[in-house]
Amino acid sequence: MRQFPWRRHNHPFSLSFLEEALRYVGMNEVHKAVTLYLATLKKEETVPVQRSVYREFLFLTMAAMGKDHVAAFDKKYKSAFSRLTGTLSLEEIQKNRVQAPTTKALDCRRSFHPPLEC
Repeated sequence: MRQFPWRRHNHPFSLSFLEEALRYVGMNEVHKAVTLYLATLKKEETVPVQRSVYREFLFLTMAAMGKDHVAAFDKKYKSAFSRLTGTLSLEEIQKNRVQAPTTKALDCRRSFHPPLEC
């Protein structure tokens, strides 16, 4: 069997990490899930190139709970982001890609329907 380099998963996330992150998101404690994510990335010596934290958790929320929970997730992420701005510097926020989407981006997504099914 041929091995493809794109099939290797070079990330620090385990099943227990995903379960804990989902538990936090399910309990509307998105700030704890994001903090856990950032702490896990910080432990790694080489941080893999990543998408935005918002995008990762949005996909996780949609995959686990369905697209009906996206609006609630948006509100909780915005609240989590405002909490994180008090503890992280602007440089850390940009480096870790923690920024919340703009109001314009959220309105655009609502207008043109949510993303496709996961």
